[in-house]
Amino acid sequence: MEPVHTVGITYPAGGILRSFVLEILLTYILMFVVTAVSNNPSVGDFSGVVVACTVAANSLFGGPISGASMNPARTIGPAIASNSYTGIWIYILGPALGALGGAWSFKLLNPRAQKNQKTMPSSI
Repeated sequence: MEPVHTVGITYPAGGILRSFVLEILLTYILMFVVTAVSNNPSVGDFSGVVVACTVAANSLFGGPISGASMNPARTIGPAIASNSYTGIWIYILGPALGALGGAWSFKLLNPRAQKNQKTMPSSI
């Protein structure tokens, strides 16, 4: 049984480099799906289901290896509470790189998304 003070912490169980690459990949997939769903009005009410299924699939695939954090706050909070910072840089840098890559690649692959965005009035 796990000690109470370590409940919820995320740590790299599959090695440092493997966990880092996996965090980048999982966050990339999640960000790509979120941007794709938010730019596609035909998905409608199912957008939450699509994102939730993506998070579930990412967690099933990456959970045993890296913890599948996909969110720095998901790791930083428990790390501070338990005073355990093992590999925390993985869970800060990996999701940041993955999110940037996912959003950038969606924008690159879908030029229509640029036209669908509402622009702010120039007087503001």
